[in-house]
Amino acid sequence: GGMIVRRPELRVVTKTNEDLSSDSLPVRGYERCRVKDYWLSMTTGPRDEALYYIVSPKDVVVARPRDWDDHVTWLIKHQLYEEALQAAEGNQNRLRNHKIYEIRENYLNHLVETGEF
Repeated sequence: GGMIVRRPELRVVTKTNEDLSSDSLPVRGYERCRVKDYWLSMTTGPRDEALYYIVSPKDVVVARPRDWDDHVTWLIKHQLYEEALQAAEGNQNRLRNHKIYEIRENYLNHLVETGEF
């Protein structure tokens, strides 16, 4: 019998080893790789943001820290419009892709569609 090989994950943990986030990595050929086949490298991107390169024998995955736009996008995708609006209003100066009025409009459309308004 063969060993079950799980898709590799990138995990962010605190100094006390508490999980902050975890994401499966879309690495081609991971089924034939072992832990020692992967390398992690870091550099700085165009806006001085950290860019991480996860290198395997058949693939390279580029990762970057999540920002407020990513968080608001996730909330909207999961139809958590009220939370998205609160996050956007509290971090308006950190948003590059989202506009408060667009989030409000999406939230109102959602309320009308669901009969809550």
